[in-house]
Amino acid sequence: MNTTLSVSTRLAAADARRRTSPTTKASVNSRSRLSWLSRAVPTLLALHLSLTLPALADATAFTWQGRLSDSGQPATGLYDLRFTLHDAPTGGTALGTNTLPAAAVSNGLYTATLDFGTNAFDGSARWLEFAVRTNGAPDFTTLAPRQLVTPTPYAIRAANFSGAVTEAQLPANVATGAAAANGAASANVPGTLVKRDASGDFAASTIAANLAGNAATATTAGSFTGALAGEVTGTQSATAVASVGGQSATNVASGASAANAATAANTANALVKRDAAGNFAAGTITGNLAGNATTTTTANNFSGALAGDVAGTEGATVVGAVGGQSAANVAGGASAANAATAANTASAIVKRDATGSFAAGNIAAGSLSGDGANVANLNAANVAAGTLADARLSGNVPLLNGDQSFTGANTFGSAGNSFTGNFTGGGSGLTNLNGANIVSGTVGNAQLAANAVQMGNIASGAVGSMQLAVGAAVANLNASGQSGVASG
Repeated sequence: MNTTLSVSTRLAAADARRRTSPTTKASVNSRSRLSWLSRAVPTLLALHLSLTLPALADATAFTWQGRLSDSGQPATGLYDLRFTLHDAPTGGTALGTNTLPAAAVSNGLYTATLDFGTNAFDGSARWLEFAVRTNGAPDFTTLAPRQLVTPTPYAIRAANFSGAVTEAQLPANVATGAAAANGAASANVPGTLVKRDASGDFAASTIAANLAGNAATATTAGSFTGALAGEVTGTQSATAVASVGGQSATNVASGASAANAATAANTANALVKRDAAGNFAAGTITGNLAGNATTTTTANNFSGALAGDVAGTEGATVVGAVGGQSAANVAGGASAANAATAANTASAIVKRDATGSFAAGNIAAGSLSGDGANVANLNAANVAAGTLADARLSGNVPLLNGDQSFTGANTFGSAGNSFTGNFTGGGSGLTNLNGANIVSGTVGNAQLAANAVQMGNIASGAVGSMQLAVGAAVANLNASGQSGVASG
């Protein structure tokens, strides 16, 4: 069965504006009525529509509101709606299509948001085509004719501009205002508009106004009247601090005094202040401490088990090692040290007595140093190096280059012995004397040989050496009474 579809449409865009290019805006006429006749469809629909374009110049979407009737009754349910934008009332080119599947219609009313992009409206005439079908039906029913999209009165003015707007096209106050706005500064410059800096701040000399908000950063106020209340009371010329942070002024003052008197020394009733190294002295600190307690001398208690050189719990500690030595070794060493003695006790550690001395059997050492005055029974055969001082020698030991006296019988048996200097005393025991070495003194007659010629045996004349053979000795010659013995 073929049925004629009759549609009534009303579009409204009161005061709506749309920018379709840098200088042109387009919209839909307010309250235009159209009658669209479609081809045969199974059901008779009545459509009542309105179009509203957004007021924001940068938006590209607009809202389409309509009333849909089915067989003369307001439609309710889901319908598929299709909107196509054209550049001609018939034929032409389709510039974009928006399809809304399963659009909700309630009591005949529905709303659709359409968006054909920024290039669809360039100032040229545009026509909008509408098609509808029940949700899930195979084909759309296109309603005719297409709706002409015309500019609103506000957009007509914009169509007269092309390119950049010059100052000549602007009112004088607009140009002046633009120049002032461009010259705005955040600095305190007389005669300029105020512009906040990147932090939102600006400078000014005096601001005369009733200010509201937070004045926490205000630095100067000329004056104020009335009395203050709260933590600070009194008038402008006679303020009094009553409290600070909920603490009375008295408490704050005493706390400040105590804080100023804080010290790192262990001073009774004084606040603690760390010294330059971060330390402070105290008597006893009671509490639960946390952190590094390497320098702590006293701790009330601890929990958990110990590990390392000392194991066990607080109530049952066990020393396993001390300084890398086992506890058994340490205990043995301590016992031996406690049993040390100055007496010559076998297998005991030596401990000096009150005078610093101790007794021992044999001491074997590579070398000894110190005072050995009291060392007895030394064996001279073991003196391997060094020189004994003269003072350490016996008085019976002759010294080189010293005056020596020898008593008793002394025999120098080596033929290689030689003596220098002067000798005194009896030399009767000297042998192998050389007469050539007698350079002074007189040899007595008693020291001459018995056969030597003596002066007493020559009465007169002279016996010269020439009359005697070399080394000759005339024995028993009595020259007494002889004269003229000249030779022979």
